Amino acid sequence: MSTPFELAGCDPTELSERELQVLRLITSGKSNEEIGATLYLGINTVKTYIRTSYRKIGVATRTQAVLWGVHHGLLEGYTLVATADRTTGDDLSEPFGSSL
Repeated sequence: MSTPFELAGCDPTELSERELQVLRLITSGKSNEEIGATLYLGINTVKTYIRTSYRKIGVATRTQAVLWGVHHGLLEGYTLVATADRTTGDDLSEPFGSSL
């Protein structure tokens, strides 16, 4: 079964380095103004990078972009952990089972 990200054909390697930087900051919760200040960009330039990034990754909202970023490892210091396999019902949060 494919995820919505796989269906959209999203691939982080298709993004420019600057688009990835912007998406990393979006994923970490930064506002457009904070992104501009961090990357020394004007607000309209930030909005342009956001627009082109969203188009490339196949999302329409900031929330979708954050989820995409988390799914693709852009949230530094955190790891995406599966809690359950919906196809089998297996709990994946305990890799060695509950006997430990």
